[in-house]
Amino acid sequence: MNCFNGERYLRTAIESVFVQTWTDWEIVFWDNCSTDGTAEIAQSFGSRVRYFRGERNVLLGAARVLAIAQARGEWLTFLDCDDELHPECFSRQQVAVLDPACTLSYGGNLVIDESGSPIALTTVRGPSDFDAGFEHLLRRYEANIVGTLVRKAAITPLPPIHNYRFAEEYLMFMHAATRGRVRAVQGVVANFRISTGSETEKTSSRQCKELFAANLWLASRTIMAPARQEAMAKAKARAIYHQMKHEMAIGRYGRAAYLGRFVRWRTRSYFVLSFLVYWPRLWNATHRRSIKAILSRIMKPLLSI
Repeated sequence: MNCFNGERYLRTAIESVFVQTWTDWEIVFWDNCSTDGTAEIAQSFGSRVRYFRGERNVLLGAARVLAIAQARGEWLTFLDCDDELHPECFSRQQVAVLDPACTLSYGGNLVIDESGSPIALTTVRGPSDFDAGFEHLLRRYEANIVGTLVRKAAITPLPPIHNYRFAEEYLMFMHAATRGRVRAVQGVVANFRISTGSETEKTSSRQCKELFAANLWLASRTIMAPARQEAMAKAKARAIYHQMKHEMAIGRYGRAAYLGRFVRWRTRSYFVLSFLVYWPRLWNATHRRSIKAILSRIMKPLLSI
């Protein structure tokens, strides 16, 4: 657990670990120089919460590196101080933990607001539990930070996440997916909270830039079997698309148009988007969640990227 001034929901988050039906766990708690009651709450749970405090406040990616270095278990999961695990989160992923070839396991999330009321449901695509490989995650990334289990050896040595604030888990999980089997389980395994002031709530063009950098790192470092080459090419295109989103967000429309030329002929979706950069209002409207959902139903082949 990484935390900076997260006292509001912290007790509930930690308690969600203590009620796990799978009882073989420890909490490595990294306090990123909090100034509120975080330390008192974390230390009130006793020895099963191993409390550490950083010497200075650092980016989330760097804080995760420091916490991972203290972990003694074979498997890791990351729980932010405003999220919650469901009691069966670990038990439902037991198949993955007991499979020596498996490096990553994840399930669905219930998205909740500050009061705990449901906002949305993110589920795993597929009729039943299945092995979701690297290629599947490239096409449809479903592994949210909360409730996902990753084998520590699969991300050792760690990819360069220390400079990341938003996409550090994406880079870790995708890197793990290149090194073994990926298990996806049906149903909800955790609650993912969006609250005012949270990192998720702070929409930033930096997120687009980090996803761009992460996909390029994966593309340049991953040793691919021939069957993965097409999936990786799509990931490169998606990296460029995320960079286009970043450029559009900060008003550099010419740069976005230039990048669009590299993906224009990849798919029909990118073809349309490469021209929408010339009409920023239409681009922004297309990327609003509600409008995109409507358009995706009408023109799914064009907008399913």
